[in-house]
Amino acid sequence: MVLFKKFLAIFTAAVMLICMTAVTAFADDEEIYTEPPVLMLAGKNELSLNSGTSTMVNFRFAVKNTVKFGHGDFVLTSGSSDVIIEQPEFSIDDIKSNVSYIIKISKTAPSSTVNLTLSSVAYSADGKSSNSQSFTVKLKIVSQLTARGLTIDSYKVSKDEVRPGDKFDITVTLKNNIGIDIKNAELELEGLNSEKFVLDKGATKQYVNIEKDGIGRITYSLIAQKGITLVRETVNLKLSYSLDPSKTDLSSSTSTMIIINCNPEEKKESSYTAYDITMTNYTVSSDKVAENTKFDLAVTLKNNSSYNIDKARVSLTTDGTKFSIDSGLGFSDFSIDKGASKKFTFKLVGCAGIAAERETIPVKIEYGSVSNTVYATVMCVPKKESDDKTKRELVVTSYSSNVDIVAENTVFSLSVNVHNKSDHSIKDARITLNNLDGTKFAIDGGVAYEDFDIDSGASKSFTFRLVGCGGIASIREVIPIQLDYEKVSNTTNATVRCLPKDTDKDGQKVFAPNIIIENYTYGDAEYVTAGKDFPLNITLKNVSSSSTIENLKVTVNGAPLATGNDASVAYSPANSSNTFFFESLAPMSTANLSMKMLSLATASPNSYPLNISFVYEYSINNQHYKADNVQETISIPLRQEDRVSINDPEIPAYGVVVGQQFTLSTSIINKGKSDIYNVNVSVGGDGFTADSSSYYIGNIKSGTEEYYDVKLTPSASGSSNGSLTITYEDANGDAKEVDLPFTFTAEEFMIDPYMNDFGGGMVEEPMVEEGPNIWLILGISAGAVIVIIIVIVVIVKHIKKKKSEIVDDEDL
Repeated sequence: MVLFKKFLAIFTAAVMLICMTAVTAFADDEEIYTEPPVLMLAGKNELSLNSGTSTMVNFRFAVKNTVKFGHGDFVLTSGSSDVIIEQPEFSIDDIKSNVSYIIKISKTAPSSTVNLTLSSVAYSADGKSSNSQSFTVKLKIVSQLTARGLTIDSYKVSKDEVRPGDKFDITVTLKNNIGIDIKNAELELEGLNSEKFVLDKGATKQYVNIEKDGIGRITYSLIAQKGITLVRETVNLKLSYSLDPSKTDLSSSTSTMIIINCNPEEKKESSYTAYDITMTNYTVSSDKVAENTKFDLAVTLKNNSSYNIDKARVSLTTDGTKFSIDSGLGFSDFSIDKGASKKFTFKLVGCAGIAAERETIPVKIEYGSVSNTVYATVMCVPKKESDDKTKRELVVTSYSSNVDIVAENTVFSLSVNVHNKSDHSIKDARITLNNLDGTKFAIDGGVAYEDFDIDSGASKSFTFRLVGCGGIASIREVIPIQLDYEKVSNTTNATVRCLPKDTDKDGQKVFAPNIIIENYTYGDAEYVTAGKDFPLNITLKNVSSSSTIENLKVTVNGAPLATGNDASVAYSPANSSNTFFFESLAPMSTANLSMKMLSLATASPNSYPLNISFVYEYSINNQHYKADNVQETISIPLRQEDRVSINDPEIPAYGVVVGQQFTLSTSIINKGKSDIYNVNVSVGGDGFTADSSSYYIGNIKSGTEEYYDVKLTPSASGSSNGSLTITYEDANGDAKEVDLPFTFTAEEFMIDPYMNDFGGGMVEEPMVEEGPNIWLILGISAGAVIVIIIVIVVIVKHIKKKKSEIVDDEDL
């Protein structure tokens, strides 16, 4: 009876609520004709269009306040000259219709984001009131123009060798790498000197039109003059162009150096030589140079000639990347008497680009027609990679030359391997070889740069054909390799073994014979294993064609890495001496040394150096000399042995029941000397479900154990098979995978229906309480509600009809 009373109270309240709703709906119906609608833009408010496209774009609106809609006017505008909008005057009566515009993006539009403004005026149903709104739509423009633009693809000099008075042509080939036509591209020949080269005809500036993906050629006619002093002279080509043919501003430009092979007139006896002025010493005032460290570089020069030299200059080549002039000038002009020495001091400051513990500063010495560059080494504190905003994501991993020794007129190839360490593809990168000005090295053919794209984790190789020049002054010269990408520029120096020109002075040869490491091996594998010994075999060679090396002592020492905080030495002799002695080594002959080395068990995987030091003597023209100490460095890759142990999965001993969770456990032990990385465990199989199919553990340190538990629920009785799959990366960066199978048997859970939960006695049937017939009550209530709703609808329609008749009478 109590339940019946509660139901009647709820039923009465529901009837009252329905009546109030009907009256409110009728009252609100009067306002839908006079209230202006509030619009909302349906769908996304962002667009993405490519440059050079024309697209129909539809916008769809909805009424936010649900009132009756009259009509609307719409206008779309843009503040960018690269965006053209074709729009009729829109006025729509049905808000469900699309508002459409044609949007055109110019071909030369750069990648950018432009705000479009969509203005609307929405009118009420009776047309007497309106609501003005505006909506912002972001338009992302994706430029289809490539960043490489118009480039100097190649050049050709009509004569293999140019002499004073010769007429010759330089033909330049341009390549259009952009997806549009280029008009009035300007090519200017710079650096002409009346003492060396003059135009035979034409102008230094020439213009050309090149269709998209096409090529164009321009030819300059020149005459060589008597001022040619080098076997390879240079002129510069500057290419300028505009991506927009309607603009006269040539906003894009690039430059290329042209190498001209020459045969200068024979020098007089009084002419300067490359070794008249040399750098005999330099000092750095700071032991360690970091970013913002101020220091002095003092350079001592000596005049080795038999005459005074005027109008000489010494200068430092600093571009602000690694070092910069702090105060004063980066050069000094001077005169120097024969046999005299002079000291020059430059004030410098370290910059953010310092990337190695040993950086070099080029010191350029110029006098007469001679230009020599030597290098001062500065000990530095590089930035930690995590703090460096210009992190080296594109790096030079290795380089090699196809010849052992480079002398004047030696043609050789320099191969460079580049690797993308980043997690994304890099486009429009450029590799450039610098300092190929014909002094020490020059391009033998083609250009000194190459543009390229490279995927994440990929490597690429580049080969440049070079030639040694007369300015080679050291047994080791460097060629800077510059990588430019994504507003980042970094430089790696490639060291080239060289044979300097012998210079006669008082009838004696001043250069000692050179010794090099011709070859070395460290066993049959591509690497050595940490904590193991390995055989080291080294082949030495005397590359002199005339001098014998005497009393040669060779010392082999392990060395720490040149970069990073790891100061450990990875390699040391194993039960043998690290010093070897050779009584003599004849010209162009070789000698072998062998020893057993031991690698450090705790060393991280890397390529570790060995320093090979040479001390020797030699005789020239019956005079006995002691050579300067020479040190060569070789690198041997080291890897850690993988010692990961995984315990068998553990299943509960008390048994497994269908439908009830149980825990499967295992553990992973890293017994190796290095950490393992990105450890992940996944579970799979038949006859069960897992609360988590995969779990990422992360890194496991050396000598530690990590545990893994997963909850499984059997779905069928009987035997079920599954496996745990463990994946990780070892210290060498290699991906590893281990599968651990497991089996369990699940049983059905049996329940006795005649026993209670406590196992004592029969289950009692519940008593059913007599009461009113609920289904009868519900039927009667539903019928009453339906009758009330019908009455309310009839009343509302009758009132609306009366109101409509009143409006019609007013119109009459």
